[in-house]
Amino acid sequence: RAEACLHSRAIVGIDFMGHETNSTRAFVRQLMAAGALAKKRPGWVVRVHAGENPAFPENVREAIATLRPFVENDGLELRIGHGLYGLDDATLAEVSALSLAARPNGGHAVFEFNLTSNLALNNIRTTFDVPLRHVISAGVDVVLGTDGQGMYQTHVQDEAQAARATGLDD
Repeated sequence: RAEACLHSRAIVGIDFMGHETNSTRAFVRQLMAAGALAKKRPGWVVRVHAGENPAFPENVREAIATLRPFVENDGLELRIGHGLYGLDDATLAEVSALSLAARPNGGHAVFEFNLTSNLALNNIRTTFDVPLRHVISAGVDVVLGTDGQGMYQTHVQDEAQAARATGLDD
């Protein structure tokens, strides 16, 4: 279905989301099919919700391993939504290696932190538990997202305030 919509400027990528009640390994085939669309559509984005809760700490690593070839070879933009859990130094080094500067074809990886929705979902007990500063220090591109503005009434100002509470400054 996504391939049939590639001609539309309104379709820019695919978002794999859920409550992480299963491992990313359960949908590797679908991730690979979504990643392969980057060959046909410059700027294609695959966003994977991973590391949102501690149930499957391998989810971030699995998403990166599955989609890395498409980032490196086909210009895919990989977004990891949440990335709160499973971020060991080796995983962060792998994501950092997929930075925009390292990819002449435009492919790169970025972490999308959705702090206020994760606070609302009780995935974060305290902002001091959020690895935001550690991820930035590892050289990984980061974006703050609202992730469900309609459901959680989150706003960009709330995300900025939550980021400050993790120890970041303006």
